[in-house]
Amino acid sequence: MGIIRLLLHFGWTWVGLFATAEDSGEHFVKALEPLLSQNGLCLAFTERILNQLIWNNLNEMNKLIDKIYQSFTGSTASTFILCGEHMTITLLLTYLLAGGIQLNGNASFGKVWILTAQIDFVLAGTQLGADFHLFQGAISFTVHSNEILGLQNFLRKVKPCWKQEDGFLKDFWEQAFNCVYPDCGMPLRADGICTGEENLESLPRTFFELNMTGQSYSIYNAVYAVAHALHAVHSSRFNRRERVYGPGTELRELQPWQLHLFLQGISFNNSAGETVSFNERMEMRTGFDINNMVTFPNTSFTRVKVGHMDPNAIDGQEFIIHEDRILWHRTFNQVLPLSVCNDYCPPGYHKMKKEGEKFCCYDCVPCPKEKISNRKAELLNEMPRRKLWSCSKEQKKKQNQEMITRVFVLRSSADHQ
Repeated sequence: MGIIRLLLHFGWTWVGLFATAEDSGEHFVKALEPLLSQNGLCLAFTERILNQLIWNNLNEMNKLIDKIYQSFTGSTASTFILCGEHMTITLLLTYLLAGGIQLNGNASFGKVWILTAQIDFVLAGTQLGADFHLFQGAISFTVHSNEILGLQNFLRKVKPCWKQEDGFLKDFWEQAFNCVYPDCGMPLRADGICTGEENLESLPRTFFELNMTGQSYSIYNAVYAVAHALHAVHSSRFNRRERVYGPGTELRELQPWQLHLFLQGISFNNSAGETVSFNERMEMRTGFDINNMVTFPNTSFTRVKVGHMDPNAIDGQEFIIHEDRILWHRTFNQVLPLSVCNDYCPPGYHKMKKEGEKFCCYDCVPCPKEKISNRKAELLNEMPRRKLWSCSKEQKKKQNQEMITRVFVLRSSADHQ
């Protein structure tokens, strides 16, 4: 629904869809198609992206590459929806490169990309060399997050030998800084050895983000939710070897599923000042942040929050978008992109459905005799720059009567003066 609201807000009625050829992608397509139709929106095309790079049949691979390339370059749509995850971006760009598109600063195919929450540019950047100029100006729905107090200071102090029994930091450090980390306490002599003094802030954003991502924020809240539930168990009357959930089950033998009862009732404010609680369906419905992706010549990028969608907000505040914060793809020259099947009809013309085409596509034909053009603001977005023209009947008698009335008023005014 967030994507629908976004399309309606900008009047993008003609959009393309790339979705991963997996169950999640198929489910997304089946859920989205009826919503588009119900809201007067159309899909220009739907392309599935196979999550693999090698096929036994070279001809089939070439056909797929050509099909995706033609959909991208040949479609009249200016807005594309991309559903998948980081590997989907890797494959899509691989197909387009194989088709012959230039992804560097000279790219001429400007599009508005709308990205689903599963897509992670950081993970994709580690595999692709971070050439994301094609996605400049993309609008992405991301899992809601907030900045945690003290996170930046914590990251500045992280060292790979904090906990020797945990090998994660050591492995990450070696991959991130392209060096080998010796055993903690070992003298540092050779080149290519990690010093341990490397700074996480020096890493490109395509490899490591210093800000709290939506996934990390969810994990952060989940850990504290379980901690609060365990505290509730400890503080409950079942404490001190008393039995819970039937004979033979003691507190120290509590099973994970038995925490559900306590999780249902938790409600607390996290360190970012947001309330964490579950609804009756055991969901934390925090909504989505809407971000704009801004790329830079050095292949780095940043996300700028331009809005949000919150199903729990008061009426009129569920969907908020700040157009003035959005930086579009450079080919649009900061003019709001249009994505329609054909141009709007000029004054004196009306829409006529094209045979065999989707309802978003139409011809503009002159108004018939005895009809005049009537100006109407487009229903999708009541903005002055978007106008439709339709034809409405006017009886000659009514027109004549209105003219007689106007002449009478003018004469009366002149006589009075």
